[in-house]
Amino acid sequence: MAEVSIHKVTPGSILAGDVRLPGGAILVREGVALTDRQITFLKHSSITTVFIQDQLGEGASAEVSDAVYAERCGRLEEMFEPVQDAPHMAAIRDAARTRLRLRRPWE
Repeated sequence: MAEVSIHKVTPGSILAGDVRLPGGAILVREGVALTDRQITFLKHSSITTVFIQDQLGEGASAEVSDAVYAERCGRLEEMFEPVQDAPHMAAIRDAARTRLRLRRPWE
């Protein structure tokens, strides 16, 4: 699975995970092949990235694009803004930032 900017998703891309609103409500379920209409709906719902099924095979990059990385870092900075003066939180933020470059940062 790859995290892809909603602006780079193409019709027919198959979701590798549910797309949810911040409150947890599901907008589109995992396994759906996206249509133009659904992609437009997600953009208007302020969804910035989605997880798309892919085959991360031999020779494929294990890293995300610069645009996805920048978007992830922006979200990370927003989350840590309230605690930016706490040294231990800065260390956690910096550690998380190194993982954001990976396609699958949780692995």
